[in-house]
Amino acid sequence: MKRIFAIAALVGCGSLSAAPLPLTTPCTLEEGATLPTNFAGHDMVAVYNALKSIPAKDEFETAADHATRVKSAVAALPAAIATGHLCAGSMVINPLVDRWKYNAEKRQYEGTALYTKMHRVSGYYAPIYGKETRRRESSYMGTNAYGVTARVPKVERTTYQVALPRNALTDAASDVPGLTVDKESIVVILPMDPADARAHKGRLTEIYQYEVVPPLISQDTELEYPTFDLPTHYENEQHFIEGRLIKIAVVDVKTGTILKVYEMGNDQ
Repeated sequence: MKRIFAIAALVGCGSLSAAPLPLTTPCTLEEGATLPTNFAGHDMVAVYNALKSIPAKDEFETAADHATRVKSAVAALPAAIATGHLCAGSMVINPLVDRWKYNAEKRQYEGTALYTKMHRVSGYYAPIYGKETRRRESSYMGTNAYGVTARVPKVERTTYQVALPRNALTDAASDVPGLTVDKESIVVILPMDPADARAHKGRLTEIYQYEVVPPLISQDTELEYPTFDLPTHYENEQHFIEGRLIKIAVVDVKTGTILKVYEMGNDQ
């Protein structure tokens, strides 16, 4: 379930025509503003590498001294990182995944903005996917404990994403008008008359504004070994930017207009 969702999310986040913002350009999402129709936020690989340049804590440094040094180091990075004005997401919509449904009875669009039940060593988190930088597909002959031999497809990937800690995020989202939190997702409610809703069908997406928080970055490997039910060997080297969500913006991808902004609290 986790892997299927991750792949579906990644399909809609990259485009050869997308134009990432330079890290020297802060991004602020405001209602009524217009984004370029090839908008793609800040390149997560560039963000990750900039944060990776900050040396980790060593044995001769107290936790307080390390925190002070990291804060100063982040402030010296390019403006988008230093000021907490990073944006993620693109104007590309995956035609295979329709996350926006119109509720005619309530006269509102309802869109799944974030899936909140991805799992890693440190616990559940909500992902904002950036890009896949490597994919290798191969196969090998595998034999199980019963002596059954079969060809096993193998997929190896390297991905970059922003990780938002689930509990703090869902607590903050619960207090934002227009956001609904359930067991596995955060849903955006966008009031709209039927005529406008019909015109916007297939044109809505989400852009996210976030800032980095300690420990800034982390890395993990997602592994799935072949079974009878899922005979695939899967490895994903995951690079995480540790983040705090500031805003979710709903955007019309045809015009670039920001239709609605949902601003999170500071208690994440």
